[in-house]
Amino acid sequence: MILLCGVSGRVGGAAAHYLLSQGARVRGLCRSPEKMDELRSLGLEVVSGDLTDSNSIQRALEGVKSALLVTSNNEDQLEQECGFATAAALSGVGHLVKISAIQARPDSPAPIPRTHYRAEQFIGSLGIKSTILRPGFFMQNLLTYAQSISAANQFEMPLGNVKTSFIDARDVGEIAGRILLKPGKESKAHVLTGQKMMSFHDVAEQMSSVLGREIQYIEQSSEDFRAFLEKVIPSPWHVNALCAQFEQIASRNHEQDITDESVHLLGREPNSLKRFIEDYRQAFGG
Repeated sequence: MILLCGVSGRVGGAAAHYLLSQGARVRGLCRSPEKMDELRSLGLEVVSGDLTDSNSIQRALEGVKSALLVTSNNEDQLEQECGFATAAALSGVGHLVKISAIQARPDSPAPIPRTHYRAEQFIGSLGIKSTILRPGFFMQNLLTYAQSISAANQFEMPLGNVKTSFIDARDVGEIAGRILLKPGKESKAHVLTGQKMMSFHDVAEQMSSVLGREIQYIEQSSEDFRAFLEKVIPSPWHVNALCAQFEQIASRNHEQDITDESVHLLGREPNSLKRFIEDYRQAFGG
């Protein structure tokens, strides 16, 4: 049995679809009744609960050989991930796959990647075999701006002209699924990127080409970005954390080199940004 935490999210959902396509027995830990019904219809076994509930974690871990740990960013993320990893080790899980961040390191100026790094270190101290996946900028983050792109043919972000590596969350989920099915004998960490560094002006050009109309990227100020987040995110901690992370990306104060690890783990080229835009054309008003 393979357990997926975060099964209703983009990476966890992609991992579930891949594993089910391979005939694996998959269990998901989920707290949303609506999403639970959808997951069961796909063929997953579902345990009601989340990482704040130790009893549901214990139920979910029964008979599990490998597990995926992917969580939403929150103030208690480190405690939740360490708690799950401890329970997994005590339950005899043979391999744990954690979704981390490409910026994860001890001196990161932003709390989210620092949390990922500390969780990585804690998992390593448990003695459980693990794989750490550190993806670059998810293409799916662009869907946050789909309404603006669809209605006004533009999107604003506080990242200037910095170039970054984009990766499709569906590819990260497939990579996680492949590892969960056939985990290696040693603990490893992988940096996952696409095949090309791109600025967000490059992204706008790709969108313009695929959608057949001009899309403009506007270099947003950090103050305007904060004001935007404060309108849509109720948690001050989350707003501050996202602002710090975007400042880190904009300053290039993170590891962001292209790697070929996605190619090796997928056995193919990772999805291009062009394919992503084509696949989500309707969301972008195409």
